[in-house]
Amino acid sequence: MITIALMLSNSLIPPGLLLIGAVADLRSSRGGRLEEFAAAYFADDNLLRYLCDRTSVLKKLNLISSGQLSAAAIAERQPLLEEIKISCGPFSKKLTEILGTACPHLKSFELYYTSYNMPPPDPDNEEEISNDDEAFGIAKAMHKLHHLQLIGNRLTNEGLTAILDGCPHLETLDIRGCFKVNIDADMYARCARLKTFWFR
Repeated sequence: MITIALMLSNSLIPPGLLLIGAVADLRSSRGGRLEEFAAAYFADDNLLRYLCDRTSVLKKLNLISSGQLSAAAIAERQPLLEEIKISCGPFSKKLTEILGTACPHLKSFELYYTSYNMPPPDPDNEEEISNDDEAFGIAKAMHKLHHLQLIGNRLTNEGLTAILDGCPHLETLDIRGCFKVNIDADMYARCARLKTFWFR
């Protein structure tokens, strides 16, 4: 099993060339299987399609500030993915449904919003204040999840209920920074089946 991790640095070599070189080394190695890939701040769809053309057995994917299209571009070509971590939105409404449908073996999913990448919500726009699109996508298409982390998401109790109903194998749930969720006595009781639950 081989892991490639590429982060933005002061190197004079463009990250894209680093990836191409790393994949070339992978192809020249006997029996090499690229199963884990991480990239920060530079990956675009063209670069990641290049990666997908040269491996089809990714199991772990970690993208930081690479955009939702990059995640979808990989997931649709990597049906064996079991773990996906994406940070720095904004994200499309259909992202979670696309990922879940493309990756039926997904067991761990982490989606991070960051304050510098999210505009402050408009108090006159209810959709900006609360939004369950991603939660509904998870409930609809990620039925085998064991671990879920949604940091800074705008889901509500309705979205959380959908996740609990749609993900019967869920053991770990982290919704810190999801301030539109109200963990009252009833909701806390629904989450009691989880082994680990973070909500503040």
